Amino acid sequence: VYEDGTDHTADVNADGYAIKANVTGVNANDYDLQEIKDGKLTINQAHLHVTAANKSTTYGDVVGLTGTVAGYVNGDSSANVNANVSYTTDGLIASKNDGVYDQTNHVQAGGYVINASVSSIGGEKGGNYVVDNTEGSKDITNGVLTINKRVLTGTVDNTTTTYGQITELTGSGLSNIAKQDEGKAGVSYTTVGYIDVNDNHVYEDGPDYTED
Repeated sequence: VYEDGTDHTADVNADGYAIKANVTGVNANDYDLQEIKDGKLTINQAHLHVTAANKSTTYGDVVGLTGTVAGYVNGDSSANVNANVSYTTDGLIASKNDGVYDQTNHVQAGGYVINASVSSIGGEKGGNYVVDNTEGSKDITNGVLTINKRVLTGTVDNTTTTYGQITELTGSGLSNIAKQDEGKAGVSYTTVGYIDVNDNHVYEDGPDYTED
């Protein structure tokens, strides 16, 4: 703001500008003003602040990583400042499409950091802003992705047999298996009511379970 009370905060972009000295109150013919050197006004870029949103999902499900950008000044907004923000995490592995990860590979249930970074800032007023992506920067607030365990369901069939006779232990199998584990997960059925003389589980070829 100048002495005349005019607000110039929105007039110029981040850059360097000459500061001129205007001498008043004396007769310019009596003074040599060549030794009055110009100064320089440096307007630094304003810092944007990016915050990655915390997310929660279930192992095997899709989750979108998002966040917010703040720090606009002088009436600027995402309409004239285009920050190219990306959100990544080690908690999700596989294809990426517009920030959405499809968990098609094994990912452990647990908590993972969501990292935010800005690759470029464009737009009409984009040159007036900057984001420091270095680790520990105040411009970045990382989030947390929580991957909860997936609940498996299944039913073990009731079985009746006669003492000394063989019977097979069966069930309905497993359901709600994550896509990345389809064809890998299996289930076996055991009981202390049988002694497996082969030291193994039930076989389709009919092992000897007569030692009850």
